[in-house]
Amino acid sequence: MRLANRTKEVEFFKKMLLGQVPQRILLIEAASGMGKTSLLAEFASLCPAHAKAAVLVAIDLKSAQTGISHIFWRIQDDFGEEYFKNFNAEITGFLRAGIGASGNQIEVSGNQIQGTANHIQVILNAETEETRNMRLSKLQVAFFRDLKAIQKPIVMIFDTFNSASPSVANWIGGDFLAKVAKVEDIRVVIAGQSVPKPTIEWGSLAATHPLYKIDDAEAWYSFSKSRNWDFAKESIELFVRYLNGQPSQILQALESLARGRENE
Repeated sequence: MRLANRTKEVEFFKKMLLGQVPQRILLIEAASGMGKTSLLAEFASLCPAHAKAAVLVAIDLKSAQTGISHIFWRIQDDFGEEYFKNFNAEITGFLRAGIGASGNQIEVSGNQIQGTANHIQVILNAETEETRNMRLSKLQVAFFRDLKAIQKPIVMIFDTFNSASPSVANWIGGDFLAKVAKVEDIRVVIAGQSVPKPTIEWGSLAATHPLYKIDDAEAWYSFSKSRNWDFAKESIELFVRYLNGQPSQILQALESLARGRENE
């Protein structure tokens, strides 16, 4: 369940899912404690109800420290490897050609690829930037060709963009979103204390929604009622005023008080 009063963001996300707005990229910028992760959880819960047969991939970019290879692997793993024949064929081709740092050939049997994430990382771990970019470009083309062929709504949610490594952040804000812009069935949400800066390649398809404090006591009162917390409206107003509308602190205080009442 969302925190109080994030109706505007939730309604926009629903419309984006259904293709009722031109934007397909939603940027959620929020300082710590603004309820960003709770909002993303609600976005994820809405996907089955508002986009029939949608496939959801949710990635916390704090876990992508291994680099771009982790994101490729996570998306492929969530969808199922059978959907990525072009991408896997590209990986197999690189491995058979021999791309190790020493130049030694790496063999794979048939079309079966074991340890895909590690193989992608090896492929992108080239000695020169020019070679890395060439390999990444080939993998991207195959990857998005496979995504386009899926022909069902695809929702990707990326959290904690500010924690992504520089290479991952630059890639997502550059080539990745540029490719997303060309595949109509893909919807992307990126959230964090910072978010990618829109570029000419995908900026027209993006909407930015900053999250601010929630100092609407009436909204918090309605929220508490939905959780079956029998607090007086005056008590809610006091919490909101004293905690200066900070969502995470207000929620923590209300939950603590509710638990205390249950234990009485």
